[in-house]
Amino acid sequence: MGWCGQDVDIAGADNYVAKHGDYDTALIYQHPERADTEYFLVENRSRDDFDVNLTASGLAVYHCDIDGSNEFQQGTSAHHYQCALMQADGHLDLETNANQGDGGDLYGPTEGTALSHSSRPASLWWDGSESGLTISQVSGPGPVITFRTGTQGAAGISVAGKSSPAAVISAESAGGLTDAITLQGLGTVRELEVSIDIAHPRIGDLRVVLLSPTGRRAVLHNRTGGSTNDLRLSLDSRPPSLLAPLVGEGVAGEWKLRITDAAESSTGKLLHWELHVRTGT
Repeated sequence: MGWCGQDVDIAGADNYVAKHGDYDTALIYQHPERADTEYFLVENRSRDDFDVNLTASGLAVYHCDIDGSNEFQQGTSAHHYQCALMQADGHLDLETNANQGDGGDLYGPTEGTALSHSSRPASLWWDGSESGLTISQVSGPGPVITFRTGTQGAAGISVAGKSSPAAVISAESAGGLTDAITLQGLGTVRELEVSIDIAHPRIGDLRVVLLSPTGRRAVLHNRTGGSTNDLRLSLDSRPPSLLAPLVGEGVAGEWKLRITDAAESSTGKLLHWELHVRTGT
């Protein structure tokens, strides 16, 4: 409509600045093959001035499609909003009328990759193909938010850790069992592999979650398998993967494995688990 005085093309891999209240500037990611019909917008929506009562504070990313409709709440390739907020927590609360916004909708400070083709939500075009948009190194909310587009660099080094605690998993503990592996090194997770060996008489009672040093989690096993004995998992991050939420996280720090048991009648043991990470620099 010609309302915006400046379009900033963020398609090139570089560092960018999003200023709060800079209503005359649009940070836009487009692709020549998409013409002007489908694109992404990035905006600083920190709690300040007119935004002081927002439910969330941080970097907003919108997936826009002129051929969409704000009457379409399905969030599918065929039926989606004309302007959809990519809710950073991976939920579709706005589309499903679960709420009118919550604290997980915007991107907060992120050392590694916040948004990419393999994150959740993913920066895919509505037809499922890769857009190429990757956002990383997001600073905290405020008058200015800095971020970077482009990949985190070529594959770097391999980092690994393992633990053999032989620790008891008991349903009597509400928080379950938590064991940690501390990884050292710079960079972010580009590829991730995890293997787990749990002795248990009924794996259908178990829930297993892997947490990154920032607290982002991936549910690896959620009370499936019924009365099968023992749980042995070997997972990698190649999409589609249960580990996808952890790609782009910073490598250094405590990686935690949390196991909860729903049944009081049985106990098991975490015998051994390992992490193998390939970093991006």
